[in-house]
Amino acid sequence: MRTHYYSSLILPLLRRMFNLQKLYLQLEIDSYKEFIDGNDLKENIINYMSQLNNFTFNIRVIKHSPNLMNLPSNEYIQ
Repeated sequence: MRTHYYSSLILPLLRRMFNLQKLYLQLEIDSYKEFIDGNDLKENIINYMSQLNNFTFNIRVIKHSPNLMNLPSNEYIQ
């Protein structure tokens, strides 16, 4: 699933699934400010799922930075 709404939609949904024993989570998140690491997964997902025995995840965060510059390629300069 690709989303812009990890904090506002995905986390609340997962927190309501507190009786899950097995979770496979695959996300692609477009983000300007969010960063998801092991600490975030533990605090925002795993700690809410006391029955969870197996958690497999593939999370890709695509960071967007308004300060990026488009530089011309070497071929264009030549």
